[in-house]
Amino acid sequence: MRIWFNHTLSSLFDTISLIRQGMEEGEFEFYVTHQRPDSPIRTLADSYGLEFYPDKSIMPEGYIEWALRYCENNEINVFVPFLHRIALSAHRARFEEIGVKLATAGDHPTMAMIEKKPAFLKRIAELGLTGTPFQTFTDLEEFDRCWTDMRNRYPRLCIKPSKGIYGAGFRIVHEDLDDYRSMVSGATSSVSLHLLRYALGRSDQRAGMMLMPLLEGLERSTDFVCADGVLLSAVTRSKHSDGSRHVAPDMHHEDIARKIAAGLNLSGLLNFQTMEDVEGVPHILEVNSRTSGGIGQTIHAGVNLPLIFARSLNGQSFQTSNEALCSVVVGENIRWLRIP
Repeated sequence: MRIWFNHTLSSLFDTISLIRQGMEEGEFEFYVTHQRPDSPIRTLADSYGLEFYPDKSIMPEGYIEWALRYCENNEINVFVPFLHRIALSAHRARFEEIGVKLATAGDHPTMAMIEKKPAFLKRIAELGLTGTPFQTFTDLEEFDRCWTDMRNRYPRLCIKPSKGIYGAGFRIVHEDLDDYRSMVSGATSSVSLHLLRYALGRSDQRAGMMLMPLLEGLERSTDFVCADGVLLSAVTRSKHSDGSRHVAPDMHHEDIARKIAAGLNLSGLLNFQTMEDVEGVPHILEVNSRTSGGIGQTIHAGVNLPLIFARSLNGQSFQTSNEALCSVVVGENIRWLRIP
């Protein structure tokens, strides 16, 4: 089976490495396109080329036609997009017409909903799952109304954009922060209530934002494989107060993954994140319609999620048992490679 990954995150190196580690000889061939000619991923790809106009925000005109030609010219069986995956998900039928499976997490309405955090959290609540409480605002008047209501119920609040990745735009709102000391100290995760209100009052932009309680408990990230709404396997990673990182099976988070996969009819190697409140209850923050950056850690729990994902693309539905998994502490080991 020939699998094409377009421009993506560095975690693709771990994904392909782990598939190669467990696959049969000749079972898969990996075609990769990337915006950089010297990405380390090229050392693992069977075929490596440059991406077509890698604009990271809007799919450029002509991208669909280029992708279809690439698939036909290289006899691709499965296309797993990262770049432009939401826009591409609206064109599954065009790839099916040439015999190519476009492997996105869901159909276009589902992909678009996942990227809009307020819409996603409302859908999560409809599935009976515990999401993070929030209110939305776009200007100072709306913010003040949200702040008055939520500050009466929660001791600390934070803001984040309604759309975004990597935690960009996340800020903890402080009522007594010294703005100058914050600025010169390089603190990027905090903003004073005064400065936030000042900025909202002067800005002409009306970007959607969310006001949320600050959850300060244990943070978990669950990587899971699913196919047509059926969970195949899941591993949960957690960050602890002493700085250690744990990788382990987690029955509660596996159940969350099962309900998310079934409720949204998802497929792929995906990820969701939770954070505990003061009572130890995990709240869902978001679901990523892509493979997470920490996928390389999961192999230490005793299951090869990328391999299960790759084989699911061919209709195989191997499911793991928690008895086969183990709980371990992991540490980071940076690789340095010579790029040919």
